[in-house]
This record gives sequence, structure tokens and C-alpha cells, in this order.
Amino acid sequence: MTNSSGAGAAGKTVAVIDRSLEDARHYGRILCGVLPAEVHIFTSSGDALEWCLREKPDLSVIDYHMPAFEGIPFLTCFRSNPVLKRSPAILLAADRAVDVLFNPAGFEAFDILHKPVDLSRLGAVAQSMLTASTNQRRVVSLRAAGQTGWC
Repeated sequence: MTNSSGAGAAGKTVAVIDRSLEDARHYGRILCGVLPAEVHIFTSSGDALEWCLREKPDLSVIDYHMPAFEGIPFLTCFRSNPVLKRSPAILLAADRAVDVLFNPAGFEAFDILHKPVDLSRLGAVAQSMLTASTNQRRVVSLRAAGQTGWC
């Protein structure tokens, strides 16, 4: 799934992981409309994790209530990969208790949105996180190249 401007050309990838194929596709269409990225849809958290560890998406949108491998264990495993440690993730939760049960300390670039998802907010948060992630990678790249100043 790519946006109408040929989003895959930007080289960005987004993983949308939801137990409902209909919901995942809906979120994917919203994201394709606002992000310069190729969106990959998953209804199996195991398949999604395998793909994410191999492909290293620029953003992941994860349903909290997955059948076999729920959102928090998924994120914990996802974040254990050094490359994905700072990759932005949005957790979608139907239960507001997730905010209390889950302490995102140690999870960088992370947000929780509640179902039913405000689609304009999903698009805005995704855009913001993807932009921040891109900028962070640029800074890391510049530092690695020995360019520490702006001038």
C-alpha cells in the first residue's frame, strides 16, 4: 500500500498490526494519505514481528489486543532489537486502563491512541513521529561523520 504520490520512493516503511484486517486496512489508507511511505498490513503479531525485525520499519502502529502476542510483549521484543529501539510506535488500545497498566519509560518515540481511533489524530501523530525519527537519524548520521555543529 503506497500513497498516491508514489510514497515508497521516499524509502519509508510503516507496519500496521491489527487483529482486524478491515481496521488494519482502514488505518493503512489513512496513513497512506498523509505519509510519504509504503504501508505493510499484518493481522498476525508473530508475522509482523518477524517482518519488523528483518525490514526495520520507520513507524509501527500496533493493536494492543492481538490474539497470540499482545501489544506490550510485542513492543518489548521489538524494542530489544538495537536498530528498532528508537523506531516510533503507536499503540492502539480499546481499554483506557492500558494507560495505567503500561509505563512507557524506556520506550522512546511512543504514543497510545484509544479506539475508536480519531483518524485525524492518528495521521497527525504518525506524521510527527516519522518527522522526528527522520531528524533524529540525520543528527546521528552527522555525528557519526564528525559533523557536530550547525555551521
